[in-house]
Amino acid sequence: MTKDEKSLLLFFETCMTDHVCQVNIQHMNDTDKGIAETWRKDDFIQYGRRKFSEITNGNTHWVILNNEALDAALALRKERALRSAERLVAR
Repeated sequence: MTKDEKSLLLFFETCMTDHVCQVNIQHMNDTDKGIAETWRKDDFIQYGRRKFSEITNGNTHWVILNNEALDAALALRKERALRSAERLVAR
């Protein structure tokens, strides 16, 4: 997985977990949008635009990660947590 893909996956996992699957597309660039479309076509995620009447706080899209995507996000979070812990201990 590329750096951009890892970053987007963690962003989507946060959207799904902390923001009731809502995505503010203003936080995504064209590369992110392309990755999201590829993942959607590959059934790695479900992703789409919300109805106009449902848009709040700029959250124009929604995302749901499949089990494989959730497992990958968990692995990335674990790696990040371990790196942070190593840096703290190394001080």
